[in-house]
Amino acid sequence: MKINTIIMGILFVVLFAAAWYFKGLGAAGEGVKQGLLMLRKMWLLLLIAIGVAGLIQVLVPTKIISQYLGTGSGFKGVLIAWGIGGIIPGAPYVILPLAASLISKGAGIASTVTMVLAASLIGVSRIPYEIAFIGWKFSVIRIIGGVLLPPIAGMIVLFVNRVIKVYPF
Repeated sequence: MKINTIIMGILFVVLFAAAWYFKGLGAAGEGVKQGLLMLRKMWLLLLIAIGVAGLIQVLVPTKIISQYLGTGSGFKGVLIAWGIGGIIPGAPYVILPLAASLISKGAGIASTVTMVLAASLIGVSRIPYEIAFIGWKFSVIRIIGGVLLPPIAGMIVLFVNRVIKVYPF
């Protein structure tokens, strides 16, 4: 069993116990029910995202991922990941399986962080909703910040990882 599964299992048990202790068993059960309702709404998208991640592992050669997004790709890898992340639509349950797939194929930590941040901060699929609900001025300012931050964060991660060598890729 992976450590991530253990950590999430412990977090679930602690939160369930806290809800039960502070709010009663009914509230704890309601929390589980809300989670299952969320899964019911998103299971298809989650399944498709995991399928896409798996297909990328099969279709895209490791050599290409390592060459363009690997540790040795440096700033070029950060820029490529920035572009990929900027155009990928979806929430974390879409981008994170893709990121995991790329890491398993040799993508570096800096490129992967840049891609995840770009997908989260640029969010091209959100722009029409954002303009409709908040206005174009807000959208322009958010997009400028969202576009500028991911490559900066990627370069910081690249530097930090070279210094402290935490991430093995």
